[in-house]
Amino acid sequence: MPRPQSARTCMEYPTPAVNAPPGRERGFSLLELIVTTVVAGVLLSVGLPSFSDFIELTRLDTVSDRLIAHLALARNHAITHRLRVTVCARDGDQCGAPGDWSNGWIVFENRISDKPGQDIDEGDRVIASYREIADDVDIRFRRDRAYVYYRNTGTGYPAGTFRICNRTGHRNGTSIVLSFTGRPRFGNDADEPVACNSTPPND
Repeated sequence: MPRPQSARTCMEYPTPAVNAPPGRERGFSLLELIVTTVVAGVLLSVGLPSFSDFIELTRLDTVSDRLIAHLALARNHAITHRLRVTVCARDGDQCGAPGDWSNGWIVFENRISDKPGQDIDEGDRVIASYREIADDVDIRFRRDRAYVYYRNTGTGYPAGTFRICNRTGHRNGTSIVLSFTGRPRFGNDADEPVACNSTPPND
């Protein structure tokens, strides 16, 4: 009597391993490295100016925010305490050169001097000051004004526009407009753009 064939299928028998040729570790070819370097260079050249612009705008915005806050502080202090308050461009601990606010500013109660643009006297009280301004930031107010003062009614003198720019750039800067009512505000689209490569305005 013939023996029954085994029910085991061919799938149950191990298949002999086929020895593959030893593989090689695959790296970048010279052409791939050149293409990668070129693409990285293009992306870097595009990204760096954008980052530089971001840093520049951040510096200008920081200074602009602090200046408008101190102008508002001076006005509120003058109204609240019924006295004259001066904001002047600084030179150390005193008021500085006319027109150039790039070294910062000082807010003080102008109790002694009849001329609000003079130095801070012994009886005057400093309310606030600011000097953390980067060397490449330029701030101008009119052409010959180193101070703004507020009367006890809140009105300010003189009216004009602060121009905040970057010394190394030719882009439009930011502006703060000071009206005769004394209220400072940021320049908007209705105002003339601040051209940083032009002579400071006389308004």
